[in-house]
Amino acid sequence: MAPVKSSVKRVSKPAIEKAKQQGFNVFWGDVTTAAYPDNYFDVVIASKVI
Repeated sequence: MAPVKSSVKRVSKPAIEKAKQQGFNVFWGDVTTAAYPDNYFDVVIASKVI
């Protein structure tokens, strides 16, 4: 089984630090400025977004 890449976006700084400590790759900021390469994600979920 291939390793799973996880990315998490949280609003609070404490949540970001906790996620990083647990080994998650965390990006905090405007997604349009994120430097992810094309086809990096298999699935993107946006929940409760207005």
